[in-house]
Amino acid sequence: MRELTYCYQLEDTIVAIEDLQGGLSVYDSITRVLAQIEAEAGSLEGKYVLWQGNDGLWDLLLPQAPRLADNDMDIYPLGGHTLPEAKTRLTELVASGRLRGIIP
Repeated sequence: MRELTYCYQLEDTIVAIEDLQGGLSVYDSITRVLAQIEAEAGSLEGKYVLWQGNDGLWDLLLPQAPRLADNDMDIYPLGGHTLPEAKTRLTELVASGRLRGIIP
């Protein structure tokens, strides 16, 4: 049976999830991944969820958006090649007021 393989970092307003691509897709199992992280680290309320997909880019997951299925989640394409670059782009989006990607 394939397992989820990922690592994550928590910061003040960010949870960054890196898909290690050795098992199940983090994106395809995102509800489960977020539940596992919350079980370990506590509530993710008020945090932005950055995710590095199999294309190697860091993007923003929008868990509050309406979903088509349980594990479906909207993605805002930050396109950061590195986590610091993605954080910078996220900061710019938040400052512009165009983004509401906080977990409710």
